[in-house]
Amino acid sequence: MSQLTLDSKRVARVLSSMIYSIALHPSETRLLVAVGGRAGQIALWDVLGETDLSVQVFQPHCGSVNCLSVC
Repeated sequence: MSQLTLDSKRVARVLSSMIYSIALHPSETRLLVAVGGRAGQIALWDVLGETDLSVQVFQPHCGSVNCLSVC
């Protein structure tokens, strides 16, 4: 465990509210993360993306997003 590292470029505050759920997309070419929050937001994050568009946030719900699934 002491050999694990975290690159600060790969850390992002994707939601303004508390994160309630997370799902990883099973892609072989990208690291895509979906995050659901307490305020009803869903964020899609291309972790290896190099632009400001690497995080997209949507507000599809008025309540918390307790579960996410990526197919």
